[in-house]
Amino acid sequence: MPLHWLGYAGITLCALAYLPQIVHLIRWRCSAGLSMRAYLMWAVAAVLLLLYAITIRDTVFIVLQSYHLAAGTVICVFCKRYEGLLCEDHGG
Repeated sequence: MPLHWLGYAGITLCALAYLPQIVHLIRWRCSAGLSMRAYLMWAVAAVLLLLYAITIRDTVFIVLQSYHLAAGTVICVFCKRYEGLLCEDHGG
């Protein structure tokens, strides 16, 4: 019995984990506590792992790394756009 559903459950949790950060960053234009360098490294790692996943044709891994790349890219773009800006909760 294939256990792919475990992988897709993991992808769902991963997506849900990124959402509060992305929503806060975009909605409140607040880059507090974000490390652009770390998210850039995660995005590059996602590219490398995505290429590997494609070569081994692992669908769950491809979807996961595609999401990591997309989320990392969104965070990097908006982190740069709102660099130094803080919401009221973070002292802005």
